[in-house]
Amino acid sequence: MKILLVEKFLQEGGKSGGTTRAALEIRKILTKKGHEVIPFTAWNKDIKQKSPDWIEKYKKYFVKYEDFSKFGFNPSTIRKALKMIYNKEAAEKIEDLIKGEKPDLAYIHNIFHHIGPSILPILKKHDIPVIYSLHSYKHISANYYLLHKSKIYEKDKGGKYYRYIFDRSIKNSAFAGLHEMVEMTIHHKIWKPFYKYVDLYTAPSKFLIKKSYEYKYPRKIEHLPNMLDGADFQPNSSKKGNYILYFGRVSGEKGIHLVIEALSRLENPDVEFYIAGQGDYESKLRALAKQKKVENRVKFLGFKTGNELKRLVSRALFVVLPSICYENAPYAIYESAALGTPVIASHIGGIPELICEDHDIAKSSGLTFEAGDVNDLEDKISFLLENKEVLPKMGKVARKFFEDNFTLEEFYKKLKKLVWDKLDLRL
Repeated sequence: MKILLVEKFLQEGGKSGGTTRAALEIRKILTKKGHEVIPFTAWNKDIKQKSPDWIEKYKKYFVKYEDFSKFGFNPSTIRKALKMIYNKEAAEKIEDLIKGEKPDLAYIHNIFHHIGPSILPILKKHDIPVIYSLHSYKHISANYYLLHKSKIYEKDKGGKYYRYIFDRSIKNSAFAGLHEMVEMTIHHKIWKPFYKYVDLYTAPSKFLIKKSYEYKYPRKIEHLPNMLDGADFQPNSSKKGNYILYFGRVSGEKGIHLVIEALSRLENPDVEFYIAGQGDYESKLRALAKQKKVENRVKFLGFKTGNELKRLVSRALFVVLPSICYENAPYAIYESAALGTPVIASHIGGIPELICEDHDIAKSSGLTFEAGDVNDLEDKISFLLENKEVLPKMGKVARKFFEDNFTLEEFYKKLKKLVWDKLDLRL
């Protein structure tokens, strides 16, 4: 079968976050099962690094990449804003691709802004079934993380998109809020392409599905967890280091400051905190570490990937994921589990679904703590540091939990059943 894989950041590979990562893992298993995967993405000519051949081969069909990171009241921004609502180029390019490559099925991930929903009626016109995998809250709110000023933000629930202007909850800008109000109104109250032209919705967390229904999303969403190629992530029994690890984007909603605060209170003076990642929040974290007098115990490693990152995760005592936002299905937990490393993570969003937590700590893959509660986090960190002998057992539970639920083969089995039951197609 020819399957069209639509994701706006495919060119950058896994550097763009969990959504792109999921799309690439899906491409891996679909290819392994004998399907031909055709990419459709936004092409950034400023990225000099050559993309894999399976992407380069189709770049004549890709839409031009636009930088939507800054909003201001000027002709260029207004042009971009209109393109986010309806991308004429994307509609024309997908039409060309369909005529040239004749895909049988479209598998869509993140298309917001850079590609947009203009491709959906074109796919419908050509009778191509559409699977839409949800990875954030953008389908119900212009605020991707449902977070504003470090607090959960749901004031737009019930279609109250005008709140974006008054609350400045989009990029702290009234103008950005105005645009998102217009975009959401057109997409969800007038045109409604996401409701009319998608055949099957999936989401990797039950929490995201629950939150979608709270927002009165009118389409049924099927639960389909993310996945990872276990063969690429093998537990390493080499000697553990004396550090705890955070890896991922370094930004405010990730709650990394809570770990630095907890670290400053710990009685164990030797354990270090490694931060592997990059982001605009790093300067604030460095300042906090200095203020709390733990700057010598907090190590900023920068962006890590591949085998270097795997070694860091494998050798960590445990991984911390202290998010204060509604995480959906963070890949940091999948990777930690696959490598046999326990986690301490916030009890928020879809995170608890990815952790096996038992009254018997030796039967747990990790621990959760009340999101934002530094005292609870400190208690959980102290407990594991005082009971290091249980960490190898927890690591084995984590790997088993991963193998039972989140491998590529397990994912494909579930996807195949969904496609047959809902679309009457055989993968």
